[in-house]
Amino acid sequence: MSADKTKKHTRILFGRGGEDVMEIPNLIDIQVASYERFLQRRPLQRGEGPARQGLEEVFQSTFPIESPNGDMLLEYCGYTLDEQNIKFGELECKQKGITYAIPLKAKINLVFLTTGEIRQKEIYMGDLPIMTDKGTFIVNGAERVVVSQIHRSPGVIFSHEKGIFSSRIIPGNEVAIGRIMNQLSELGVKIVTERQAHVHVSGHPGRPELVQMYKWVRPQIVVPVHGESRHLAEHARLALASGVPETIVQKNGDLIRLAPGAPKKLDEVRVGQLVLDGDVILPADGATVTERRRMGFGGLITVALPVGCDGRLAGSPLVRPFGVPVEDDRDDFIADATDAATRAFGPGDEAKMRENVRLAVRRCATLWTGKKPLVEVMLLQVAAA
Repeated sequence: MSADKTKKHTRILFGRGGEDVMEIPNLIDIQVASYERFLQRRPLQRGEGPARQGLEEVFQSTFPIESPNGDMLLEYCGYTLDEQNIKFGELECKQKGITYAIPLKAKINLVFLTTGEIRQKEIYMGDLPIMTDKGTFIVNGAERVVVSQIHRSPGVIFSHEKGIFSSRIIPGNEVAIGRIMNQLSELGVKIVTERQAHVHVSGHPGRPELVQMYKWVRPQIVVPVHGESRHLAEHARLALASGVPETIVQKNGDLIRLAPGAPKKLDEVRVGQLVLDGDVILPADGATVTERRRMGFGGLITVALPVGCDGRLAGSPLVRPFGVPVEDDRDDFIADATDAATRAFGPGDEAKMRENVRLAVRRCATLWTGKKPLVEVMLLQVAAA
């Protein structure tokens, strides 16, 4: 038994002794380079215009879009990736169970062909997943190579078949999608959804009731007044299809002339709610009340950066939280936020540096509290001794 245990076996390895034929290639380079050609993130970061490929080619092949009656045109002027508003990094997305993505915005011109008027808007199109250096996506916190994971993330999936553009909503981002639909409606795009295509038009009544009312009343002009922009536009289309001679879609503040002649928008007036703050009357949706509301919800953090004559930090940043729910961990939080501000600081463009520090400190606060407080960054110029 002892001899059996000490018996040695000779193992022949056929893989040894040969010369390397070639270096091992970057096996994920094809995936990473392909997605970069689609997104063109690096040229946009350098301030260069995208080449006609990938996402840019999709936009250019879709636009211009002309209205059915030929009096309006949608022109595409370019897209941007909002680097400053990437909410979380790779590690944070894994920890919080969210998608690692970047906001996509497109600049669109609405051209009125009859008058030559051009209105330009930058429209938020949605969040595009960012591919990591490892060739993976982080979708809902899970890091996968499978591209089909993108289709399960919140947003809108678009398709094009036989000249008809359609989309389906993935639950989880309905508010943002509704905002996009309203923006498109304001540009003259006809929006058809499952909820309003056959039943819903103006907020409360259904189509059959409205059609019957038009038959009874026989109005000369219909001015929809209830619902969001897409509801008002759909109500106006229903009225025209029911034989009403004139309709006009308005928004809050529009001054409309109904007679004589065809209804027409004459001007815009200031509208909204007012609040009495001490002895001062302020708009309820103004900057003061909005900031006060945000501070009440998330608190305020001030960051003072001592900057020397050489443009570098002359000392440690001074961070002071107000109303941020850190309680007994206040000192530890201040230390982390100070660390984040120091790492984000860099010489160069002052506005960009302020924004980098602001976002870094806010991300730190979000990781600690789950809230997004207001962050005010101040530069203190330190004179040479």
